Amino acid sequence: NNITVEMANNNTKPSKQIYQWYEKGKNGWIPYHAKLNDKIERGFQSGDMKCSFFKGKNRQPPSHQIDYGNMEQTNLSTKEIVGVRRVNYLYRPWIRWEFENNNHEFQPHEASSCCIFEKAYQSYMCDGPSTIKFFRPGCTDCYTLDFAARTQHNQQSGNTRKIQRVDDTEPDPSVTQGEVGEEGGEEKKETSLEKSCKICMEREICTAIIPCGHSYMCVPCSNIKASKKACAICRGEIIQILTLKTRKQK
Repeated sequence: NNITVEMANNNTKPSKQIYQWYEKGKNGWIPYHAKLNDKIERGFQSGDMKCSFFKGKNRQPPSHQIDYGNMEQTNLSTKEIVGVRRVNYLYRPWIRWEFENNNHEFQPHEASSCCIFEKAYQSYMCDGPSTIKFFRPGCTDCYTLDFAARTQHNQQSGNTRKIQRVDDTEPDPSVTQGEVGEEGGEEKKETSLEKSCKICMEREICTAIIPCGHSYMCVPCSNIKASKKACAICRGEIIQILTLKTRKQK
């Protein structure tokens, strides 16, 4: 029942391996909240056969128990048994998915959720589905995340919030980039071209979108992306994709 979800490779920064535990709910697999997830993982790593814990406000005695051997969770009061599973994610901490809270400030989703969103987002960028359903850790409410609308919708409460994707490897748009002819400008453009494609995260960026001018894809990914007719950065219409030529180093 151990599941591995592999994320795209990035040659500039190391990925971080994390583990998320889930319990089988009525409508899908629900992730445990962070503190309980850490407790369950510590027990698993220590070689324990079982892990007892509480749910809800009553902290004693333990209300639930996980049997690692059978990958099952038992409610000690009702004797109800549900399945559990452990998922191994390769997490890229420099990419965050955030949602707008009640104070109209963006706060990050949990690491495991970011992994799920990013994998689905990369699929969406290559003509995959524009929406996914998910559960927040420790919460039984089901959400729909819409990449095209950049929103998340709580199916139980009906609330819809804005979401955003933050990539710390991308240049700050508030910083003015040098132009060709300015001191250091040409060198900055070469550095930009050497960055990895934002879709496959492997090949070099060597295309530019017309008319917006954004550059974030390699040629193979641009051949797939062209059919979507929308720039992933500004969502503007793609009229043409130009292949850029990099100057060979002497």
